[in-house]
Amino acid sequence: SELARLNPDLKRLEITMIGPGVDNRGAYGAEKGWNLNDNLSSAEGEEPLTTDYQFVKAFKGCYHDFMEAGNSSVKPDLLIAFNAGINEPSHYRYWEPTLELIKTMNVPFAITGYNMKEVVDDCEKMQKLGLSAVVGPTANPFRSLRGYQDPIREQGDFYYASACYAIVSGDQ
Repeated sequence: SELARLNPDLKRLEITMIGPGVDNRGAYGAEKGWNLNDNLSSAEGEEPLTTDYQFVKAFKGCYHDFMEAGNSSVKPDLLIAFNAGINEPSHYRYWEPTLELIKTMNVPFAITGYNMKEVVDDCEKMQKLGLSAVVGPTANPFRSLRGYQDPIREQGDFYYASACYAIVSGDQ
C-alpha cells in the first residue's frame, strides 16, 4: 500500500524473490491467494488504491543465474539484497558474478546489513568493482524492531535485521 501511495500511477507490481534459500516450488500470484490489493486502502472519500496486476514469483539461485535462465529481457526498476553480507569471504564468490552484471545494468541496487560496519564494508567491496554509491551507508528507520544479542561481542551489544542500508548503481 505504501508503494501505491508514493506512486499513484502504479499499475503493475511484480516482485521476484531470488536467492539460494528461496522456495521455488512455483510462482505465486493473486490466483494463489497473494492478492496485494487486499492490503491497499484509501483515505475516506478517495477512490480505492488498486493495481491492475500483481505477481510474486520465486527463483532459487543467484541473480546472475536468474538472468542466464532466460530472464535477461526483464529489466527491474530496483534490486534489493537484504542482509547480503557481500564482503564476507564465504559469500563473495557467489556475489561477484551478480555484482559484475549489476554494474552494467544502470539499475539502483539497495543493500541492507545488520550494522553500519557491514554496510560500509559491502560498499567498499562494490566500489572496487565499479559500483558507485547513490545513497551512502545510512541508518535504516525501518529496521527490524527485534534486537538480537551478538554472543561474540560484549554483553548488551545488539544487532538488528536491515539496521542500515545503502544504494549503489553501475553505469550511469
